[in-house]
Amino acid sequence: MIDYQSSQKKGDSDLFAKDLKPSKPWYKKWWLYTYLLIFIVSLIALVVFGNATDKVLNTFSVDNISDSITSTILNDNITQVDKSKVTKGVDYKVAQERLRFLDAPSIGNPDAPIVIVEFSDFQCPFCRQAFPILKQMIAKYSDQVKFVYADFPITEIHDLAIPAAHAARCANEQGKFWQYHDSLFQNQDNLSQSAFLKLAEMNDLDMQDFAACMDSQKYVQDIQDQFQLGLELGVTGTPTFFVNGRRFPGVIPPDTWDQVISVLLYGKENN
Repeated sequence: MIDYQSSQKKGDSDLFAKDLKPSKPWYKKWWLYTYLLIFIVSLIALVVFGNATDKVLNTFSVDNISDSITSTILNDNITQVDKSKVTKGVDYKVAQERLRFLDAPSIGNPDAPIVIVEFSDFQCPFCRQAFPILKQMIAKYSDQVKFVYADFPITEIHDLAIPAAHAARCANEQGKFWQYHDSLFQNQDNLSQSAFLKLAEMNDLDMQDFAACMDSQKYVQDIQDQFQLGLELGVTGTPTFFVNGRRFPGVIPPDTWDQVISVLLYGKENN
């Protein structure tokens, strides 16, 4: 048997002489309240941050951006159509559905989550201004965006708008729509019936087939139908863009395109 009394070392007597206090229950320990306070403060901060984030997303919603563009850009960067022809327009979901199966040239990812439809006029100076911005945007978001070109010829001021659109359709028959599209805007100041043929030759089109297509005028009705569709969707002039059904009139600067696409990809948009 071990003799505990004889085995005590120096100083042990002082230790055992002290009154031993029972340990506090877990719920009375000071560090628990500290951790609890930190947790409550963190939770409050998280709620406040979440509300602030929602406000930011609401402020930069696609609809709000569209309203901002409509009020600030419309009169300065758009060629307007006769207002007597324009209808009120439709809800963006209706517009999105009507544009879903639009028979028009497109570029980009066919299965992209974002579909941009431009109603444009090859003689519109603002469409030409938007043209290089669009090329940059399409190249940047090639996987996320499908871009569709729709005709909206404002014939009361652009006498070559329909012939130019028809020439682009004839180029499309030979798989050269986008090359011809670019050539039309790059040579907008020199468009003419003879220029359409020169641009076709410049883009290595089969001239006999192209000329026969131009003479047939077979796409004129379809071009006019797209113009009418634009009026029914509330298009007031060119260029006008529909981004997943939401209408954006006028020339859109690159930073605004970035903002719209980011909100649609990562924001709280209900399509």
